[in-house]
Amino acid sequence: MCLLREKCTPEEECILKGRCDHKKEWDPQEKYLNIPYRICFYALKEKMHKEFALYLYLKFHTSGWLKRKSLPVNTISRALGIKEKQINNCLNKLISRNWIGFIEKSDDLIIRGFELVKNFKEIKKLLIGNNKNGVKFLIRFLPNLKYFCFSSIVASVSKCNARKFKRNGIRKKSLAEPKCDGSQELNTLYEDQPFYSMGPNMISTQSLATLLGMSLSTIHLLKLGAFKLGYINIIPNKFLTDILVGDFWLFKKTHPNLHGLYLTKTGDVYIRGCDSLYSERILTKRK
Repeated sequence: MCLLREKCTPEEECILKGRCDHKKEWDPQEKYLNIPYRICFYALKEKMHKEFALYLYLKFHTSGWLKRKSLPVNTISRALGIKEKQINNCLNKLISRNWIGFIEKSDDLIIRGFELVKNFKEIKKLLIGNNKNGVKFLIRFLPNLKYFCFSSIVASVSKCNARKFKRNGIRKKSLAEPKCDGSQELNTLYEDQPFYSMGPNMISTQSLATLLGMSLSTIHLLKLGAFKLGYINIIPNKFLTDILVGDFWLFKKTHPNLHGLYLTKTGDVYIRGCDSLYSERILTKRK
């Protein structure tokens, strides 16, 4: 039985657009989906967050089976913030990837389950950690799905780094503040050791760009977008160096490829480190 309606109540429309003030905090009674983390990662990496949003909308609002002609394009367009013309394109892409089955004779759409989708060859081959990790997803996240996926990736990377942090016997209290003298390349502070060695939440933009196959500017925009929505918290890090004030400009001139070095009003020279990222996403275990 299809649960889609042509019209939404004002409260439902408010929630769909992410503007509902009384739904800001996590409500245990609120309906959610436990999405496999691998699907979130794949959707963001392949830049198919619009198709993924349509897929999740249909998972929320249908029993998994509906007629294509009965698809309320106008309602979906308003809920997801996608133009009506794009809805049909997104649907065709989902059908071509077999996320949604389509029986042409009967005009039936079949919404595939998470377990089937996550075991597709292109998703299963991703080497991104535990295959049983899931992410709790609420319907009010739909309009900002790509930032939700990004915050989920941050949560997973932090969790993975924390395990490495613990396994290597490294503790925050034992970490000395990195320093270097004027003759040393400051880049070695980050190149000669894994970025997680200075804290599980210190995640470099470069590492995320490499992981997702995106440019640094794209990752930066995703970080800012997720931060503005409250999906992640960003804490900048800086480290004191032993460079003298008098040698500062000479050092910058002789090391043109070194970024993040700056002089404070107090006369100290610091280098910017990786930001500490804290995600608000709730990682779960799937059976």
